[in-house]
Amino acid sequence: MNVNEATTPAPTFGEALRYWHRLGWTSFGGPVAQIAMMHEDLVVRKRWVDEAHFQHAMNYCMLLPGPEAQQLATYVGWLLHGLRGGLAAGLLFILPSILILLGFATLYAHYGQVPGVAGFFMGLKPAVLALIVMAAVRIGRKSLREDVHVWTACAAAGLSVIHVPFALILLAAAVAGWVWRTHYLPAAGAQAPQLAALKVPGSSAVRVLLVGAGLWLLPLAGAYLLGSQGEWFRKLGFFYTGTALFSFGGAYTVLPYVWQGAVHDHGWITTTQMMDALALGETTPGPLIMIVAFVGYLSSWNHLHLLDWTRDLYALAGGVVAVWYTFLPGFLAILVGAPWVERTRHLPNIGAPLIAISAAVVGLIGLLALRALSHVVGGAGLAVNGLMAGLAVLSFYLLYARPAIPVWAVVLGSGAIGALVTGFQR
Repeated sequence: MNVNEATTPAPTFGEALRYWHRLGWTSFGGPVAQIAMMHEDLVVRKRWVDEAHFQHAMNYCMLLPGPEAQQLATYVGWLLHGLRGGLAAGLLFILPSILILLGFATLYAHYGQVPGVAGFFMGLKPAVLALIVMAAVRIGRKSLREDVHVWTACAAAGLSVIHVPFALILLAAAVAGWVWRTHYLPAAGAQAPQLAALKVPGSSAVRVLLVGAGLWLLPLAGAYLLGSQGEWFRKLGFFYTGTALFSFGGAYTVLPYVWQGAVHDHGWITTTQMMDALALGETTPGPLIMIVAFVGYLSSWNHLHLLDWTRDLYALAGGVVAVWYTFLPGFLAILVGAPWVERTRHLPNIGAPLIAISAAVVGLIGLLALRALSHVVGGAGLAVNGLMAGLAVLSFYLLYARPAIPVWAVVLGSGAIGALVTGFQR
């Protein structure tokens, strides 16, 4: 497939592999920075794809649930080298962060209560609070364009307070968006330009879909070999499939779903552990949604009270299962659905419910910020509360007013201050 009309020849598969491998280890900064990095490399410098194809791919990935940057890498890899290119690009984008976060989870489970380490993670929490507030501000600017969007956000937060399930809240928002679609849609003329959908042979798409369905069923079936522990892994599989399907708009939009389910509904991990997971996700390469590896590991570690080395093994399996079911639907959406879903992007019956869902998610993230605030400054001494509040304000200022400072530097700096304060108090 010729995707580039420039004079630069298409890369060999080996050249593309080397690029995707390097990107996986250097993709810090969240989806905006990762997409900008790919644009600079693939369109401007290497000229492997042209601007039209890149924008086409990006617009489609923004519409899908799941991590946009990872799906964009998968899409471009598919454009360049077909099915094997898409798989290679998508997998190499996430493998480094999987290894890093599972390594962190292992260290955290064994040494998280050591005073210096505990102080470091205490210092991370104000930065995490600032990140959640920043996410609400950024997504809110894009999603809350009309009064009805604001009311949708407030209604979603209110429903969450009375413990309405996350999926029902999003379903109610989608129904409202469809019923009152003329109120949710932007003014005429604001639609993005439509690009021709790419053609994929139907037989190939069906084959990929069947293989994907088999890959989804395989771990669930294999869990029966684990006896009494198998039910736990099947539960994880279904939960993280929901994570994949409800993550419209990136990792921060699915954070309320994971937080509500893993912390409040099931009690698999604590609020402290969830905030530590988010902090580590911000300081490692790859998509932020990769925190599911950390959460899946700790959930299994906390749930399976084994007394020997098998506890580590089962916890590691839990992290892998979380990643498997979170990312598999996204791969299928790119490798199977791109040409067909792209054609629906301009239809109001599709666009309005997605706008309503985005507005509802802003309300849920705002509520999440309030819960995080109570956890950061609640239940500790006055001096600690003052320090934590000060770090939260400083972190938000740096993230909001000093965008040149990397997010990982702000998060690690906050953690370092926490570790230092803990050391002085000993």
